[in-house]
Amino acid sequence: MINILITGTSGALGNNLRQFFLENGYNVIGTVGRSAPRENEIKINLGEWNSYSNLLEAVRDKKIHAIIHNAAMLKGKGNLRQMYAANVKGTENVLRIAKEVDCSNFIQISTVGIYGIRSLGKKRDESTKPLDIEAYGITKRKAEVRVRKSGLNYTILRLPLIKYSGDNYIESNIKQNKSVFIKKRELNIVSSVTPEFVAKTCKWLVDNGPLNNSFNCASHHQTWRDMVTDHCKHENIEITNKKRVSIFGAIPLGIVIGPIAAFGQHTPSDKLEAIMND
Repeated sequence: MINILITGTSGALGNNLRQFFLENGYNVIGTVGRSAPRENEIKINLGEWNSYSNLLEAVRDKKIHAIIHNAAMLKGKGNLRQMYAANVKGTENVLRIAKEVDCSNFIQISTVGIYGIRSLGKKRDESTKPLDIEAYGITKRKAEVRVRKSGLNYTILRLPLIKYSGDNYIESNIKQNKSVFIKKRELNIVSSVTPEFVAKTCKWLVDNGPLNNSFNCASHHQTWRDMVTDHCKHENIEITNKKRVSIFGAIPLGIVIGPIAAFGQHTPSDKLEAIMND
């Protein structure tokens, strides 16, 4: 039996990863934060090492073939200090677990937000230099540094907007009846990824081994309008406000929705796809 440790299995993406690996015959040990733990799940506080004692005891005598570190504090849910504790110290703690159990395959779920404001625009590949603007991207970039310097074998996957999660910024704005379309700039490409694609990519990494590098990981590259329309169709969401608005009208939708819709956020994953398809 192949044992996989996945952090953050109570979240939309983490729960999908958990279900995918269970359905494919893997033994999954998960971690949750505020949610009540299910079978083979351990409750932890990301930034506090003391809360990891139960997790360490649960995995100490098992051969952990891979760790998928997915848990993080997202945008809009805390200040920089809180995010640093969860995203940077939390990653350090999970890396410590990996070393304790001699895990040789560490998969870090990161974000294209590590590029900062430079994530906006066309063809932002892995060589794009960050220009920091907000707490989430800053802390996730620092977490990547911790992974690279850990001495462990690793792979870092930088995800764009998650398309069918049921728990993202696109859907929350649609359900609040806010317009998500942008006038005049609809040809700009936005990259996105489905939880299923992330799960299949992680499975490939579990089965084939770590790549010791960082990669954009996207499954779709569409115009903003096509992406939103496709998302709503998949989730059976009716778009009640179809009014086209200018970039100025979109700004109240937040730092995520407005600029990405207006300027695009194209993060091609050619580098990863070339390796996986070789």
